Amino acid sequence: MSVKAGEIFLQGESIQSNAKINILAYGKASKLMYKAGRELVGEKFRSGLLISHEALVDMEPMGEKEEFLESTHPFITEKSLKAGTAVKRFAESCDKDDVLLALVSGGGSAMVALPINEISLEEKIVFITELMHLSVPERELTQIKKALSRLKGGKLAELCAAERIVNCILSDERNHSISAISSGMTVSNDLIDPIAVMNQYDLWNFAPANIQSALKAHGTRRNIATDKSIHTAIVGSREDLISTITESASGFGFDSVVQIPTLHSCTPEEATNILMREYEERYQDAKPGKHLVLGTGEVQVKVEPTEDIKGGRNQHLTALMMLSFAPTFDFSFCAVATDGVDYLEGVHGAVFDSSMGDIVTENREFIRNCVREQNTFRAHKRLGSLLEGDKTGTNLSDFFLFSFRKT
Repeated sequence: MSVKAGEIFLQGESIQSNAKINILAYGKASKLMYKAGRELVGEKFRSGLLISHEALVDMEPMGEKEEFLESTHPFITEKSLKAGTAVKRFAESCDKDDVLLALVSGGGSAMVALPINEISLEEKIVFITELMHLSVPERELTQIKKALSRLKGGKLAELCAAERIVNCILSDERNHSISAISSGMTVSNDLIDPIAVMNQYDLWNFAPANIQSALKAHGTRRNIATDKSIHTAIVGSREDLISTITESASGFGFDSVVQIPTLHSCTPEEATNILMREYEERYQDAKPGKHLVLGTGEVQVKVEPTEDIKGGRNQHLTALMMLSFAPTFDFSFCAVATDGVDYLEGVHGAVFDSSMGDIVTENREFIRNCVREQNTFRAHKRLGSLLEGDKTGTNLSDFFLFSFRKT
């Protein structure tokens, strides 16, 4: 995006406008995106609202023109409701001739919540959390979130008072489906069909009566916000990170970089089998040298919620690899969350390599128990295999990196 002589350009396409710009940013990368957007629009800026799960102590709002709110992720909380109320008010307060510039990244579904009147926030929290624990895939879960929301699924775009909406989206979605990223609040939605998802995953028994009634009353909705003037572009995605890794790989001594298909809608056990098969095949096909295999995706872990659960899907996947993968060649594997939070703040994921064979063997039963108890953080803490660090301020899916040397 660029602004030149009072005119907005989005990926080279001119959007004729001398209007003032109102910036709305939400999602895991919202803080960095807001800073960049605020600097970019310069004198055209009228107002701004930033919703972030990061600390905002270093951000100073410019009087009444800006509001910064901290929210939560991955679960909906009272802070999410406060953020949802503020987002609705912000969109409705825009002037008709203004532009709403929405800077969106994954994670906004939890950070911004405003349930329909038929259910309370607590009821929505309990229900959506239950479905997350049942490992309903994120895109499908989003259909249900949209139906139970006054903002999601293009409904925020519909109530926005500004005639024009410009969306700059950082995609973490498996196929870059625009309407699935942060529940598609500011983009048009062709279809919202919660009934199909409830039927597909046999979820009706997990929904209380009022939620069942609300979902059935919502039914199938089509063409939401299609009458609005909306301009949308994906400004970044996992492909950008893959491209950067590929370009820099030779500087780290790699002779080749291979990308494998994205993992989604599969269990951790299925993902482990897929990855092991891919890695063995890549090794067999490789020429002598040092090679890197890149994979991405989000593997859903079905859990039974208790206070003892401590881990994340990348930690869980790596623990399964430890139990199942034992090649005879030198290798290194890691599963990492690009947002810097593998369910636990301060943990990015976990690593496993060929030098750990003895310690894995010695702790095999312990690792197996941790997997069974869905407490893989304990296993990686004992083995020293955690990848730790701060939140990254971005979000481009989970990455699975496998390197090996062939002689």
